[in-house]
Amino acid sequence: VLCSACCQEYVVFLFQEYVENIFQAISKSALQCPALMCQLFHDLKELASSHFPDNNEVRYSVISGFIFLRFFAPAILGPKLFDLTTEQIDSQTNRTLTLISKTIQSLGNLGSSRSTQQTCKEEYMADVYRAFYTDTHIRAVRQFLEIISASSNPGHRSLDAPVVLKE
Repeated sequence: VLCSACCQEYVVFLFQEYVENIFQAISKSALQCPALMCQLFHDLKELASSHFPDNNEVRYSVISGFIFLRFFAPAILGPKLFDLTTEQIDSQTNRTLTLISKTIQSLGNLGSSRSTQQTCKEEYMADVYRAFYTDTHIRAVRQFLEIISASSNPGHRSLDAPVVLKE
């Protein structure tokens, strides 16, 4: 039983390390965000802020919901679909990637909320979530979101016509 508890703690430790490494990679990637995406995020942030002037958090939630839910989470869940690996993913690895994806998505949501209410199937995941709900992580998420939604050109005009993104 003692060995099992030690093994469980080590697995949780490794999991937290995976999440932290991915989170750091995401945070450090802000400056590589394509200019068109930055412009779209900027305009989206401005529109949301003007539509909901009493909600200061909306500028973060509108961007984090978009980039974390539509880009990062799917890439983590299906690395083969994004050419991040050529190997077939086994069920255990798939479960780990699912948990990492959920945790990264929750971290993305930190930029717009201080809520630590997270329902977890696994009891140990509540501790994992709490470990990442820190001021340091919140600041990192907000800084990432600010960078990727900054106007690439200070004198730019907002996009008046919709932009159609093609595959």
